[in-house]
Amino acid sequence: MRHRRTVLALALLPLGCGGGGAVTGPHAGTFEPSWSDEFEGTAVDASKWHVMDEHQDAWPETPWRRNWKRENVTVEDGALVIRTVREPVGFSTGAVMTGDWGKPILFQQAFGRFEARVRFPRQQGHWCAFWLENPDVGHVDGSGRDGTEIDVMEKAWLLDQVQHTLHWDGYAAAHRSAEQLVTGRGLSDGGWHVFRVDWYADEYVFFVDDHETWRTAAGGVCQNPNWILLTEEIGNFGTGPGQWGVGPIEQAALPDEYRVDYVRVWRYVPPAG
Repeated sequence: MRHRRTVLALALLPLGCGGGGAVTGPHAGTFEPSWSDEFEGTAVDASKWHVMDEHQDAWPETPWRRNWKRENVTVEDGALVIRTVREPVGFSTGAVMTGDWGKPILFQQAFGRFEARVRFPRQQGHWCAFWLENPDVGHVDGSGRDGTEIDVMEKAWLLDQVQHTLHWDGYAAAHRSAEQLVTGRGLSDGGWHVFRVDWYADEYVFFVDDHETWRTAAGGVCQNPNWILLTEEIGNFGTGPGQWGVGPIEQAALPDEYRVDYVRVWRYVPPAG
């Protein structure tokens, strides 16, 4: 989940339909269940997720901090809970992933439907995300077909807005991206919201609460499998033009929580013949 300051205007599109089953239109076929976590137990399922314990003060180009601690990630009341807390010095938060560099891949998939139901923190300074990644995103070849970071949802604002983003060709000088800013969907109401991407071989289609919000093939659609990430990052931002956050984390009332009710994945199966 990298950070850019350019966004595209939103044009709301027709309703979509979550869940599995038949698909009509240009991508006729079916979505069949392939993986899910309903977070019904009392702890994170280690067969499905790596709970991160990674401490990094900041990305060199941003004020975002990834102080991820294992103890900030729990399962409570049927939801994954990622807490952001004050430390004796600074702050910490958490993240889970189905794969990562140097760790076993617990789940990955190319193409299909990826969906999560989440509830955002209520305080400032957060950057929540539901995203997909694979190691080949760092391969620079002028295309995202080998590796694209797919940010199904990233939200860094108290405002009623969220962003879908694609990144390819690494994160240095050759880096390319495309973004769609979504507003007007009631995302600052403190309630639960559903985010998904339908990833086909020739197109990504994004949805917020079953409303289609972006359809794109930017970068050339990724053809390789990605793993799943649910992450929180924390930052220190002002309120002026071009700022991602609305106020610094230092002024937030903590602890605060990013909750995930479920993550569900379906495999896309084209029609026979």
